[in-house]
Amino acid sequence: MLLHVTDTSRPVQPHGAGDLSCGGDSREPTRQEKMCRRTSSLRMSINYNSNSSAQALGSSTLTPFLARVTTKLNESLPKGEVFNVYDYGCATGGSSIAPITAICDRIGDRKLRANMVDLPMNDWDVLRITVEPQFPDVDFVYKPQSMYLPIANEGTVHLGYSSYAQHWLGDGAPIGLPEGAMWANQLPPGHQDRLVWEESSKRDWETLLALRAREVVPGGFLVFHIQSSSSCGGLGEACAATMQQAKLEMIADGEISVEQARKMVVPEYLKSPTEILASVTSGANQLLWSVEELQYKKLPCPLGEDLCGRSENDLGGDFADKIIKQQIDMLRAFTDSSLELALDSEQLETFWARAQRLANGNPKKLEFDVMGTFIVLKRSSVSPVDHLICA
Repeated sequence: MLLHVTDTSRPVQPHGAGDLSCGGDSREPTRQEKMCRRTSSLRMSINYNSNSSAQALGSSTLTPFLARVTTKLNESLPKGEVFNVYDYGCATGGSSIAPITAICDRIGDRKLRANMVDLPMNDWDVLRITVEPQFPDVDFVYKPQSMYLPIANEGTVHLGYSSYAQHWLGDGAPIGLPEGAMWANQLPPGHQDRLVWEESSKRDWETLLALRAREVVPGGFLVFHIQSSSSCGGLGEACAATMQQAKLEMIADGEISVEQARKMVVPEYLKSPTEILASVTSGANQLLWSVEELQYKKLPCPLGEDLCGRSENDLGGDFADKIIKQQIDMLRAFTDSSLELALDSEQLETFWARAQRLANGNPKKLEFDVMGTFIVLKRSSVSPVDHLICA
């Protein structure tokens, strides 16, 4: 196995990207440096793999889409050419197993180079020991940086994919949120604070499409699973409503200040399918990408299988407590690093204790049943121009 080991204490310098370090000097920082600083604390927990059943479900749902485009690409590539794949937002690797397996199964003897992309604070050691033993013949390359920056050389990527990652905002939370909201989607459409988050998410998505247009070969593909809002822009998952109520109680009881409350947010914006398509089917990106497949569906809470057919009266005792603990562990695995920016350790524990109490022994109140948009984009033969890339 060929192995490229990179220094994960700082972002890798991709071709043409300049110095992306987070070092401090007196000059005005670039957008890349600002992004690096804002997202430097965003990470999944060290036990994320054991608490990422929702993410695993998302990636397994993505694999049939990956399998279809991999077959097409493998048939069109010259014999002996390495299949160059990028996993955007790989985290600690548990959700990368199914996609890489599907790709390997369809390229036969062709060599695979898997470029694993995530933020610098990702646990890269856990990622390595998760993926490398599973795929000893794969050439893994590790790229600790944001997917909203240049990553690869021009025209070198055959396939890029992502699951449960693109809804995270590249610059972190643009502003705080009022009214107990933890996600901007919990504010009504048209609310001035929500619009700031909406614009930030739109800019990220359009930047990603423009950057990848330079890097993906004509005829190559992006296959994305994007965690999404309901069709009207709201959040339907029960856990989000319970978490918001826990935050409101802490505000009412004076356990957190108004300033802390505004900062107590998760830097995600969940786009509707309409918002996702708007950036692909208008402006310059409509010339660079064509939509080959699109599916919008609800992904059930991965812990919900144990709840099927049970009424609230059935969900008592040790069974319910066990499910609720698993649900909270799963939620903490991807939200704690953001909440720690606003809360001290005691306040954080109080928050989760309140969420558990609000569940009142009913796991259905903490279900993570989310909407997902699965989209396959094919790169056209149109050449991108410099002004398409956001500075």
